[in-house]
Amino acid sequence: MKNVCIILVVYILFQFIFSIVAVQLFQGKFFYCNDLSKLTKEDCQGYFFSYDDGLVPVVKARVWSSRDFHYDNVITAMLTLFTVTTGEGWPG
Repeated sequence: MKNVCIILVVYILFQFIFSIVAVQLFQGKFFYCNDLSKLTKEDCQGYFFSYDDGLVPVVKARVWSSRDFHYDNVITAMLTLFTVTTGEGWPG
């Protein structure tokens, strides 16, 4: 049991170190606009027509939001690294 605890502490330490590096490299880079024709935050303003369910267009507001897995802070970076490491909970 003692060896398992030591391995767990080392694993969490490595996760913490790599999450700090990931935050420094990727902070703020995993955002997107719900209007797929807009790629920057400055362009993602106003409204657009969406044809989700058929031929009738629906007016929607453009929203700049983050992905489910991102590196904007250390806690979510550790969760993202854990998800990538284990392969569990991947969308799709």
